Amino acid sequence: MEDNKEVIVNNNENNTISNANNSFNDVNNNVENNTINESNSSISTNDNNVIENVNSSNELNQDNLSNQENTNLVNPSSKLDRLTDKEKNRYRKITKIAIVIAVILLIILLLIVPFIKFKSYEKDFENACKRYLDAKSNMYPTGKRVKTFTLDSLYKMGYVSSDYYNPYTHKACSTVNSWVKVVKSDDDYKYYTYLECGFMKSSVDHDGPKISLNGDTEIELGRYEEYKELGVKSVKDNTDGQMSVDDVKIDSSDVDTNKIGTYSVTYTISDSLGNKTTETRKVKVVQKLAATILKETGGSNYYTGDSPNNYMYLSGQLFRIMSIDGDAVKLVSEFDIANVNYSGIEDWLNDVYMNNIADSLKKIIVKNKYCNMEITDEENAGNIKECTSYTNERDVYYLSAIDINNANGEDGNYLLNRSKSWLSNKKSKNVAYTSDDQYISLYPSSGLLTENISNNFGVKPVISIDKNSIIVGGNGSFSNPYRLGEFKKAKSGEKLNTRLSGEYIEYSDQTWQIMNVEDDGTIKIISNEVLTSDGYNLTVDYSIGNKASIYNPKQSGNIGYIINNRSGGYIDTDYLVNHEISVPIYDKSFTYKGNSDTKKYKVKFSIPSIYDMYAAYRVNYYYNLYNYWYIDSSKTKTYVCIMTDNGIPYCDSILSGNSIGIRLVVYLNENVQVVSGKGTLDSPYVIAKG
Repeated sequence: MEDNKEVIVNNNENNTISNANNSFNDVNNNVENNTINESNSSISTNDNNVIENVNSSNELNQDNLSNQENTNLVNPSSKLDRLTDKEKNRYRKITKIAIVIAVILLIILLLIVPFIKFKSYEKDFENACKRYLDAKSNMYPTGKRVKTFTLDSLYKMGYVSSDYYNPYTHKACSTVNSWVKVVKSDDDYKYYTYLECGFMKSSVDHDGPKISLNGDTEIELGRYEEYKELGVKSVKDNTDGQMSVDDVKIDSSDVDTNKIGTYSVTYTISDSLGNKTTETRKVKVVQKLAATILKETGGSNYYTGDSPNNYMYLSGQLFRIMSIDGDAVKLVSEFDIANVNYSGIEDWLNDVYMNNIADSLKKIIVKNKYCNMEITDEENAGNIKECTSYTNERDVYYLSAIDINNANGEDGNYLLNRSKSWLSNKKSKNVAYTSDDQYISLYPSSGLLTENISNNFGVKPVISIDKNSIIVGGNGSFSNPYRLGEFKKAKSGEKLNTRLSGEYIEYSDQTWQIMNVEDDGTIKIISNEVLTSDGYNLTVDYSIGNKASIYNPKQSGNIGYIINNRSGGYIDTDYLVNHEISVPIYDKSFTYKGNSDTKKYKVKFSIPSIYDMYAAYRVNYYYNLYNYWYIDSSKTKTYVCIMTDNGIPYCDSILSGNSIGIRLVVYLNENVQVVSGKGTLDSPYVIAKG
């Protein structure tokens, strides 16, 4: 009975596994059946009898086993659970082997078969070329020549009838980049076949030689400079190895250094298979400042004459290019910026000018030494062109008599204009030189005059920049000055208080210049013209009987009071704010950092100090200024400071009742924005309230 039970159980397991395996593939059925048959080898000797007995037993016990069979059918994996650990391990190993075999077959299918297909294309392509040459024997290469036959040409001539395509992507092979090259070798011919089918490409050498150039592949030349060929360093090829640099064909005919632009110099060579390489060197022709000066001055380094095209606009300031000075180029302000006594100029340049110009301008200034030689011989002062004494290195200085003399030309001197400007050269302890063309008829050889150093005259700052600076725009004329690109004009919507000292704005039908931006964000501006009404200049005077001519906006009848209370009738006040001003009150004479008291007031309208930025006489091609008041005051009765209509400041006693014009200073709201314009004199910013 025990044996019979064992047979029945084994048979039952066998049937159960067999039923479960109906959902597996034939391979897995065979693996399982083989495994089970091996495990039951002790029974399989009488297999037929056992099966009959088991079948009989199954019929008798069908009801008892039906539940178990249903359960096994629902979860066929439970049959595997009944296998021994040894049988399970064998099953897993066989399964892994089957998977590995399947992967190998897949790799063969994905790699080897496409590779074989690709190689058959190569062979067919080469044979097509051979058939063509057999038919056209005169097309065989001769000597050292290389004949190239593209897939496209053989297609068109009918020697390739079927399409070649990438076995993976099924996209057609390139008919232009695929070729057969034929080279004569002794009495035979060699064929080099290159087929390009997307990422599948023939292994034959299809690259040209590698060219290495001397120097950089991108070089920069100044306009008018001569292009000098740097040559080829080496040439190396996959097939031919090291090649001679003399075989490289160099073509620089495209380069024109007379015109700004980017040009190409090409270097071309082919290997023995006809694989060609072209290397390119980019030559950027730019307008270097020094080269431009040399060209325009005929090599003299100095601009001369009455009106050369030597204007340069930098960060809100208009300059004239004077000369090349070593590694630097010297520039001078086109206008006097302020009027200062001689002894106070250097302090003013550092305290006021350098603190107010834009950071973008400061960044391009290079330190330089400037002429400060003493000239005792006044009669010969206009003939001296060589300096013998210099300052130490500094960021900014002012004009010298040597600068003036070197700018003299047959038609005049662009450095002499209507204003009177200090020169850096002293004649004696208390006397120094000025430039002034109003008296040139008296001193035709120079236009140089001497004055007491306590007087306030114009200051034209001189700075230096790198001579290799690149000019990015302009032609040097007044209306289109050279530019270096060190700053950008304002964008629409940009706040005005982010802009630069010296830039121009349009407000209330007048042109104004930005003096500086205050710590509170308000913008201090000065009018470019005197205040007018219906075409007439508005003037104001100190009332007779004043004990002292001191500017006071709170005193009725005082010019300060009149200006603050009446200017609103001529100037729109919507964008203006009340702001604190300082009134300097000197003991007597007016000197920068001289003995003075200060009174402060909060006003909407005021006038400039003689030492303010852009408060000097504005000699230009647009405006004709007349005399105007300065805010500077004195404790000495009737002592005042004004700008006269001949461009020379006057700071001394004046009779009460003299009526003088008004050049306004106001403060704009911090939220004022730029709408349009370039910030220049001919295209000032148009503004709106933010």
